[in-house]
Amino acid sequence: MNIALDEKFSIQSDKKNYILVEKFKNRDIHFGYYSSLSHLFSDYFNLKIRLSKSKSLTELLKYVENLSNTLKQAQTMFKIEVIVKK
Repeated sequence: MNIALDEKFSIQSDKKNYILVEKFKNRDIHFGYYSSLSHLFSDYFNLKIRLSKSKSLTELLKYVENLSNTLKQAQTMFKIEVIVKK
């Protein structure tokens, strides 16, 4: 499996894990290994928020809303439950 999430991140897999992969300077860096897609998407969601270039709370809230909509589509596609840690 090799599914692009955005221009920087993708999901790959091996026999036992889902792998969050970051493209960095023409190399694939394995960011994390996950036994479930829900854990992978939860970490991806939190990572994208931390990497956000938002300059105000309003911008951040809009960014989170757009990201949430994208993850809801993935939930529907993969029929998974994404739990975001607070």
